[in-house]
Amino acid sequence: MLSLRRAAVPGALVLATSLTALVSPAASASTTAAPTAHAGTAKQLPLGPSGLSETRTTTTIAPGLTMTTITRGKMDPAKDYWTIGINLPIGDPTDDNDQDSPKALLGTKAEATAIAGRLLANSEVAAQLEAKGWKPRVEAVDWVPEMKDFKGGLIGYTLRLGRWDAAPTSADPLYAAVVAAGLSPAVVFTGQDGRPDNTGPWVVRSLTIDFKRFQGNVSSTLGSAVSGRETTTALARSKNAIYAVNGGFFVTADADGAQGIPAGLSVVDGKVKSAAINGRAALLLGDGGRDTEVSYLQTHFSVKAGKKRQLVDGLNRTPGVIRNCGGVGGDVPTQRPVQDFTCTDDSEIIGFTDDYGTTLPTGAGVEVVVGARGKVTAVQERTGGTVPKGSTVLQGIGTGATWLSKHAPVGTKITLDTKVTDERGRRVSFGKNDSVVNGGPVLVHKGKVSVDVRAEGMIHEDPELNLPDSALGAAWGYSWVVRDNPRTGAGVDSQGRLLLVQADGRQSKLSQGLSIPDFAAVMKSLGAVEAFNLDGGGSSATVVNGTLVSSPSDTSNGAQVERSDGDALVVTAPRR
Repeated sequence: MLSLRRAAVPGALVLATSLTALVSPAASASTTAAPTAHAGTAKQLPLGPSGLSETRTTTTIAPGLTMTTITRGKMDPAKDYWTIGINLPIGDPTDDNDQDSPKALLGTKAEATAIAGRLLANSEVAAQLEAKGWKPRVEAVDWVPEMKDFKGGLIGYTLRLGRWDAAPTSADPLYAAVVAAGLSPAVVFTGQDGRPDNTGPWVVRSLTIDFKRFQGNVSSTLGSAVSGRETTTALARSKNAIYAVNGGFFVTADADGAQGIPAGLSVVDGKVKSAAINGRAALLLGDGGRDTEVSYLQTHFSVKAGKKRQLVDGLNRTPGVIRNCGGVGGDVPTQRPVQDFTCTDDSEIIGFTDDYGTTLPTGAGVEVVVGARGKVTAVQERTGGTVPKGSTVLQGIGTGATWLSKHAPVGTKITLDTKVTDERGRRVSFGKNDSVVNGGPVLVHKGKVSVDVRAEGMIHEDPELNLPDSALGAAWGYSWVVRDNPRTGAGVDSQGRLLLVQADGRQSKLSQGLSIPDFAAVMKSLGAVEAFNLDGGGSSATVVNGTLVSSPSDTSNGAQVERSDGDALVVTAPRR
């Protein structure tokens, strides 16, 4: 029975509840290695030229849970090497907080050619190039595949210098000379350009969950609180999960609010924890994953005080800052979704539940405490307290503060409605075994690759952003969409089985990663008829029985480290 019920009559949702720990024993696993797949077989991943070597190892984690680890291809040293890319004048206009993500370094041919001339005119740079017999390379990025709302083809040019077998450091004489010349270089591996002739290697893990045999659950967890960050391993262990992957997008920098807060809709144990990025899809895990779908959900939050009702802009986030945009109530510069971009609004009302988990935001405005009985118990300044157990806090700034001050004095009956609607405008109510995870874009729809990079804000081409003109959204989308990165996603196959897929990346000798178009093709080849992209990059992780089995791309002092994320999808065994 579907537990994602479309309610005919709107009603308020209870906001605060504690997470229920699901205790499950560790499952035994058996492993079998499949033979190398041959070109043209149905199993071969659609990556690179046909005929690349490919092996598959299948692990039965529990009845109905099968993990397939696929390794494909190998690095071609003739064309895959380290180089220095130069940030062109448009640069990277947004603050990408993924510290190990290479910059896009994409611009127009005229810009690239002009900067190449500037480099050759610099005596120190020219001397370093001459010593190696190198010249600046202006290269066309002309292999980008067509997507549902993007024509592909030639999208811009890069400017690159030199060739190394191992990544040069900032102490390299050429790198240092470029910096001294007043330019911004970045180290780039050409094997992660996302070209169709790339030969790998790739490592992809796919978990197939057959609910005809598996009696456990798949759900989302935010950990001990809505805010805060934990590794996928820690989140999995806290739930005694037998399998876990990282979840959706989240706040990663203090300037954008409390770290770990979902940057999009989150529902845990049937309780709404954050607002949707309107115009962007979300992953619905109904009835413990048995009724999974990808849907364009919207949130319509409001507060009722007496007979007065007012818009509530968000839930469990800092008033005035909207990570990934897609908000309501007059956000600037846009209310459309924009990935890794922060919109603002100087007049908002934001609700906070008692599992928010950190001190409340401070600043000008008003704070209203609503007790467990639904009445206002305090009206005060925003001084950074906490949400009392069993209570809800409303913070207002600008006109939002004015409204709360006027209509929500102590003793007022307050109702906070966290309405969620589906694509047809019908209200969606959630049972205690339902979850929603944010992410994007959609990868596969009705059995076909279907990627809306513009509509879901994965490239920065919204004119309201007032960014510099360039190819593919001021170069940002080139790095995020076109180049290879670690990826995580979820899908459903034609038999109704749930697929959790994770690919390692940014590791030249292990796995390059996948572009968004390639990830969509991989999901389809693995049998997905509907598929959805989750957070990736350094967040991408797979954990089996409490042990990290994927290879993280983040590094610290030269060592690989698992990133702390905002949430995770956890697979838990049935209770006994």
